[in-house]
Amino acid sequence: MDLISISQENDSVFKTEIRNHTFLSDMSLEDGGTDSAPSPAELVVSSLGSCIAMIIQRYCKTHGLNDKGIELSMTYLLNDKPKMISSITIDIALPEGFPDDRKQAIMNSVKTCVIYNSLNRVIDIDIEFEE
Repeated sequence: MDLISISQENDSVFKTEIRNHTFLSDMSLEDGGTDSAPSPAELVVSSLGSCIAMIIQRYCKTHGLNDKGIELSMTYLLNDKPKMISSITIDIALPEGFPDDRKQAIMNSVKTCVIYNSLNRVIDIDIEFEE
């Protein structure tokens, strides 16, 4: 896997670098940030949505179906104790003319998403200090 580097830009703004890509994250004003970029929780939720959208697009393309116009609308709730994303709601708009009899296949495909599967299971996370 590629190295992901994160460094502080200023205050609550952090820069993430992955391969040749760079993006920022920040906290909302009410959480003490400057709201200059998405929050880490928003990035997690949007990662899930992006993964699902890409799987739907690949399914459509592989099966000769229209793959233009895929849209996801997502909301999420945060829990306070413990602080975590407690639920995510996803509404999927499939391409125009998508056959109803293929919707279950899309649901099955969506469940192969690496982010979906990671969020649905306990992940081993090893945190250490650099020496």
